[in-house]
Amino acid sequence: NGTWQVTAISEPAQRSVRLIVTIPEQGPVEVDIDRPQATEATRATSTTIAIPTPTRQIAPVPGAPEILLESSSTPISRGKMVSVLDLSLSVLMLGLVGFFTFRVTAHRRLSLSERLTRSLAGCALGLVGYILYALGSLPLERIPWVRQAVTAGLPDEVLPVSASLLFFGLGWWMAANPHVRRIVGRIVSGH
Repeated sequence: NGTWQVTAISEPAQRSVRLIVTIPEQGPVEVDIDRPQATEATRATSTTIAIPTPTRQIAPVPGAPEILLESSSTPISRGKMVSVLDLSLSVLMLGLVGFFTFRVTAHRRLSLSERLTRSLAGCALGLVGYILYALGSLPLERIPWVRQAVTAGLPDEVLPVSASLLFFGLGWWMAANPHVRRIVGRIVSGH
């Protein structure tokens, strides 16, 4: 168990990243990437840990880039971590909102197919939003008012659910908009 940082050094490299592998005594192995352009302000919202241990180096192989393995003696920013609860709440909310929009649009004289298309498109794009959030590609916590809410004690489960619902709305709108549907239809059919 422990935390290891892997850095590759190469002469022509313009920039580099540090791979951080944390092996806990129990639970899954965590892998994080530390990019030099990240600022301390973006790291402040994540959990950090410090484990001081000695540094080890591997002898370089002739003709290959040098690889340094060193243990962490500085705080490590953990990547965005989502749990089964986050996924469950997101799927539950997508199901409820999908069902609700399906039922509400029944009064607008839409066909069953049209209502189902809108709700399913919203749910599908909602899951895409959740996946983007889980991968860290949707940094909601960088929005100032969201950062303030998280700092003030907003539960962690709210952000992935919000990402899912935001993308649900986008998917529902795309399925309801005839111009967007026409464009998507052309892309899918290859014309």
